[in-house]
Amino acid sequence: MTQRPIEELTFQKMREILFDGKSILNDDIFLGDDFALLSGEPSHFKRLLPVNTPFRIDDIRIGIIRQGELKNVVNLQTHHLHKHTIAFMGRGSIIELREASADLSIIGVAFQDHYLGASNGLPVPLNGEVHDLFIEDATDQEVEMLEQLLETTHRLVRQPRISKEAVGGMVKAIVHYVAGLCRERQMGSRQVKDNDRDIFERFIHLVNLHCRTEHHLAFYAERLFLSPRYVSQVVKQASGHSAKDWIDHALITEAKVMLKHTPMRAVQISYELNFPNPSFFSKFFKQHTGITPEEYRKG
Repeated sequence: MTQRPIEELTFQKMREILFDGKSILNDDIFLGDDFALLSGEPSHFKRLLPVNTPFRIDDIRIGIIRQGELKNVVNLQTHHLHKHTIAFMGRGSIIELREASADLSIIGVAFQDHYLGASNGLPVPLNGEVHDLFIEDATDQEVEMLEQLLETTHRLVRQPRISKEAVGGMVKAIVHYVAGLCRERQMGSRQVKDNDRDIFERFIHLVNLHCRTEHHLAFYAERLFLSPRYVSQVVKQASGHSAKDWIDHALITEAKVMLKHTPMRAVQISYELNFPNPSFFSKFFKQHTGITPEEYRKG
């Protein structure tokens, strides 16, 4: 099987596609070196994401489908998105557009990590290893509030001599508003102490960094200066999933990306992901997906 190469959809690449490499500010789009805001014009979206062409993004994206619908594949998962869906996609996400209705209209923002401030970190649950979240049951009030934040940001960047700090303030407001909506849905009525949430957030960050080579909870607990048992309890309470589930899910996601979008054989991938041997990797993959790595690659 021949894998399709994944292009990096950087801000420079977006400017080349739309405006011959220039930074642009007009009624429906702002596109600079490290920040972009798109509003209304569906043709821009379709030019940036040609159908059946995978792209990897190197920024963070948040937006709303205002009208119409689309079918896309994000991080190997197919999504049918419709009006009033709120979307989040983290840096490193792989996006592939499959279908888009003629009346599609989107408002959204894309930005680099430093707009989040000194911490350069996303709040829980937007820092999960899956790198994407979609709220398809957003209420009219929730959609209206996020639209107002996005439209205010668009008006702000149109002002002369506006500072990045001011834009960063709006970006942080958007991020934390969407994180709050996701947290309400994911955690339900569970009450999580601030300290526990901090532990969970640091655990997820470590999993993102080390899941390719470190598969055991003890490694992460040691770096959190806590016992594995305590970390396990906190993660379960904060997320509803076990620490092992998070580690395994991150590892399977890495394996899927490598199987679909690199020429590496399963044997090579097994060693790249620090499995003791290819047979162990194959059994692990089938246990979590129901199929072998070879079957997944051909699917």
